Amino acid sequence: LFLWKVKVGLPPCRHLIFPTPIIDKAFKVDAGLVAMGEKEYGPCRGCHGGNVVSMGMAPDLRASAVPLNLDLFRQVVKKDQV
Repeated sequence: LFLWKVKVGLPPCRHLIFPTPIIDKAFKVDAGLVAMGEKEYGPCRGCHGGNVVSMGMAPDLRASAVPLNLDLFRQVVKKDQV
C-alpha cells in the first residue's frame, strides 16, 4: 500500500560490511583450471556473487581462506563439512 500524503521516512540503513580480501602473493592463475572451474562452480555465483563479491546470500569469498587451501576447500565444497 502506497499513500502519497503520508510523510514517513525510510528506516536507517544498517552498517554495510565490506570484507578485506585475502591476497596470496604466491597464487598463480592457471587459465585451464579457470575454464574447468567455471563449468564446475559457475552455479555458485548465484549466492556467492559474480567475481565472488557476495550480495549477502552467502559468504563473500574474497575474505575466505577456504579457496586458498585445497584440502579445506574439498571438505567445505565437496563434502559439505566445516
